[in-house]
Amino acid sequence: MELDIDTVIVHLQEITRIAEQHRQLIKRMEPLAEENTKLKEAMNLSERNIQRARCERDLAESNARDLEYQNGVLTRKLAASSEQVWSQSEQLAVVSGQLKSTSE
Repeated sequence: MELDIDTVIVHLQEITRIAEQHRQLIKRMEPLAEENTKLKEAMNLSERNIQRARCERDLAESNARDLEYQNGVLTRKLAASSEQVWSQSEQLAVVSGQLKSTSE
């Protein structure tokens, strides 16, 4: 099969046209690839922020539980101290009454 020069030229022109289209597509894709990389970085940063926020939330919840427990302990201690003060106050009232009656 013999190719004449015109056919070869037509094929070379077609190859050149396709190569130019390919080059232009690659050129148009470069900014998209850069944007894609930036978006991936932003997503990674967002994921790290979400993880950090979850850790902070978990820590805050743990601290809240600790404070609630400490509040319960302190409330019980306060109630016990109040009872003790009330009891001592009653005892002082009795002793005071006894002292008044002895001094009369």
